[in-house]
Amino acid sequence: MTRFAPFDPAAHGAPAGDLRLRDATADDVDAIARIWHDRHGGDRRAAADGIARHLQAVATGDAPDAVRVAVLEGAVVAYGRCGFRDWQSDGAVDGWYLLGLVVDPAARRRGVGAALTRARMDWMRDQGADRAWYFVSDQNPASIAMHAAFGFRVVARTPAFSIPGVPFTGTGLLLAAPL
Repeated sequence: MTRFAPFDPAAHGAPAGDLRLRDATADDVDAIARIWHDRHGGDRRAAADGIARHLQAVATGDAPDAVRVAVLEGAVVAYGRCGFRDWQSDGAVDGWYLLGLVVDPAARRRGVGAALTRARMDWMRDQGADRAWYFVSDQNPASIAMHAAFGFRVVARTPAFSIPGVPFTGTGLLLAAPL
């Protein structure tokens, strides 16, 4: 049950004032799980357990990822992941991917998602990447518009590619942008 953010290109909230971005830690698991659950539904405890395992793998170097959180007024209001993927699937390009970005509804349209996207793209560039990849449902215009501002353009549509374990609502889009 993925719920995409409502999209109104003219709507903008107050800019996020005291916004801080940092690497996620084990202390952020419950906040990330709450944000994830609000977006996707399902079993919140299972989500928290998976998030904790992933953060542990990132911390030990077993996952080639970065997980960043956005903190506004002392509370985690968003998270974003990125990393290298060797998909070994039909049509999906191996490379550096933005792998998820979810912003708490109360913090949307304030530049939080854009700040996390810039930080994740900078991290990938620091890892030696020269191109970023991103996949999304065509039914998520808020995400598509925000990423377009970073130069992302559609390079393939399902069924020309697939991402293992990712069922798309509507048509899946694969996008790329230079770093």
